[in-house]
Amino acid sequence: MKITKKSLREMVIQELTNDYLDYSGEEVVRSDFRSSKFDEDTERIKGLLDDMESIVREDRQIETQDLEYFKNHHLVMLMDKIGFLEGAINARLGGKFDEVE
Repeated sequence: MKITKKSLREMVIQELTNDYLDYSGEEVVRSDFRSSKFDEDTERIKGLLDDMESIVREDRQIETQDLEYFKNHHLVMLMDKIGFLEGAINARLGGKFDEVE
């Protein structure tokens, strides 16, 4: 997609005003740009994971037992948390959360 001055202006205005009609169906296709409240957090988390990967690959001072603990405790905990988040998203999309008044 070629971004023109006009389309960039429309994208910025759309983002600033959150002027979205409906996120399902045609409106998604017509929306050229959309960010969410999760984008910044996701980028931060990915950056931290990249840092951890670099440390694991490059830091020769880390002992085997520390790597095993990281793998068997911390990574398992992170994967479980991601699974819980996915379950919450699926429940929300399935209408299982009632709105609290």
